[in-house]
Amino acid sequence: MTNTLNMFSLKTNGRRTGRMGKADREILREVLPLFEIKSNGFIDPAEIFGRQAPLYVEIGFGNGDFLFEKTISTPEADFIGIELYITGAAKLLKKFVQHKNTSDGPYLKNLRIFVDDSRKVLERHLPDESIDGIYILFPDPWPKKRHNKRRLVKPGFSRLIYSKLKNGGFVVTATDHHDYAE
Repeated sequence: MTNTLNMFSLKTNGRRTGRMGKADREILREVLPLFEIKSNGFIDPAEIFGRQAPLYVEIGFGNGDFLFEKTISTPEADFIGIELYITGAAKLLKKFVQHKNTSDGPYLKNLRIFVDDSRKVLERHLPDESIDGIYILFPDPWPKKRHNKRRLVKPGFSRLIYSKLKNGGFVVTATDHHDYAE
């Protein structure tokens, strides 16, 4: 196991919860327990999902559009979404509730989520060399110079995510902020 947690301040910037309506709170109460991983230590993906399959992780899934589409279009793979903000989890779960209601079937079984800081999840819950691919799509660029230290993608974090990849694994990052891309 890598020991990089001390490289990071796990201070959260911003609010972890936003405004939520009654429907969102109900989804979190009823549906979140079906998808959320609660663990005090490292997880075994094969045990969590009940099978051996490629494992992909999206860090900071926001409203969940990408993760939802990947989960539906790739049933032979397993996905873990990590999102700090509970409102993002509610938006993603709402998509799965709507999908379940229109497909008249059970909830998809190839998705689990952590509602927590991605650095903590990677360090404390995901074993080294356990992930086939990691997606980090449009992380907050924190454009002001004094906020650069808050950026997710930086050298220490990069070392941490690469330690979690299997041999031949990949990382996909995307940003629309020129300075962050450099």
